[in-house]
Amino acid sequence: CFSAVTCPAIEIPAHGAVNCSHPSVELTWGTTCEFTCEEGFALTGPATLQCGSSGAWDRQQPSCAVVQCEPLSSPEKGSMDCSHGAGNFMYNTACYFSCLEGWKLNGSHILECSHSGNWSASLPTCEASEQVSYVFVGIAATSASLLSTASFLLWLARRF
Repeated sequence: CFSAVTCPAIEIPAHGAVNCSHPSVELTWGTTCEFTCEEGFALTGPATLQCGSSGAWDRQQPSCAVVQCEPLSSPEKGSMDCSHGAGNFMYNTACYFSCLEGWKLNGSHILECSHSGNWSASLPTCEASEQVSYVFVGIAATSASLLSTASFLLWLARRF
């Protein structure tokens, strides 16, 4: 009696799905199975497997790995707090940015890691707020005029 060649059962990857060409229970020779992942997860390994004549799948079963975004670092003179903990920049992570007192955030306060592996905006920076830079400019101007007054007095003193 002849029995059809069948392949071992397919494991559905976590956060993924499998769609086979012969949706019967028997995964017979020639059956192809296609793998997909949920949004925010990327397929690691082949997208399709075929049941070979020897009763084995032609390739290793794939898995679904969470999408990662590029690592972010805190802006200079600021801090960053991410929803999935420090150093974890995966899909759906939101990072919140703030600046030290006297510094103003330039850019987005929140960055989110999208399903495509990109951040929702570019990294913000911390800039000196108007008042601080105004004070610095004031001090610089005052010291410059003091210097010129001092050199003028020195010049006068040399004259006598």
